[in-house]
Amino acid sequence: MLSSKDAYKRLDEVFDHANFDDCHRAIMVGCGGRPFTMFRIHDQTTVPEIVGLDIVPEAVETANRLAAKLNYTRLRAELCNGCHYDYGAAQIVYVASMVSPKAAVVSRIADTAPDGVQIILWEPCSFALLWSESAERELDPRLEVIGRTSISRNMTRDVFVRRRAAVTHEPQR
Repeated sequence: MLSSKDAYKRLDEVFDHANFDDCHRAIMVGCGGRPFTMFRIHDQTTVPEIVGLDIVPEAVETANRLAAKLNYTRLRAELCNGCHYDYGAAQIVYVASMVSPKAAVVSRIADTAPDGVQIILWEPCSFALLWSESAERELDPRLEVIGRTSISRNMTRDVFVRRRAAVTHEPQR
């Protein structure tokens, strides 16, 4: 398991790739009871609404308690399955490593999120594929990978995804 410091620092490269400037709502699917990704977004950006989703009631309760204790007023966690959430107001969606079924969650994001949504997948590499699902391997055909961070010591990396450009067919002349 990553230490708290390592979990927070692991996100350094994410901020080199993702653009939070015009983000009004960031969603963290699988926030967990140690929502370091949400904390880092809160600390490093001015995103007015950072929402964590989790299916474990204790994780949601712990995340909300920690946010209140740290006075992170722009952050909240909700008890919700990412497969059922409406991502229509999100500009950035980050999907945690242990989310399951991960590919279905990513497809739900593609179904409901706006066209310009930035999707970040915390993906397993190497042996980590034994205990974490990979959405990249079963990536929704409406989406494409546009970048990756380096592999961290816990055998994961962040994968940046966006919608594929619409293909228009012009009549041949």
